[in-house]
Amino acid sequence: MLTFRSPSFRTLQSFLRNLSPHAQLSISSNVQSFRASESSSPDMLDNIFNVFDRNLGLMAPVVAKIVDIFANNKEKQSDLLRSWNRLKIEV
Repeated sequence: MLTFRSPSFRTLQSFLRNLSPHAQLSISSNVQSFRASESSSPDMLDNIFNVFDRNLGLMAPVVAKIVDIFANNKEKQSDLLRSWNRLKIEV
């Protein structure tokens, strides 16, 4: 799991507790990879989209919490929001 200490990340962790351990690990790993610039925002969102069986409605609250995590990194936050909007249009 991630080692973020921010209140936003703790909120995400609380939200993820309702998911399977596999889903929790997958989402956390994808967020960590994006944070470390090891993956792109479209890749992260695509992977999370698959965790939620390609259901945008179930995914949206998680994305909102991830966006909050990057409040101090406006570049990543903007990139994430652009990719999220693109995904919503494509689906």
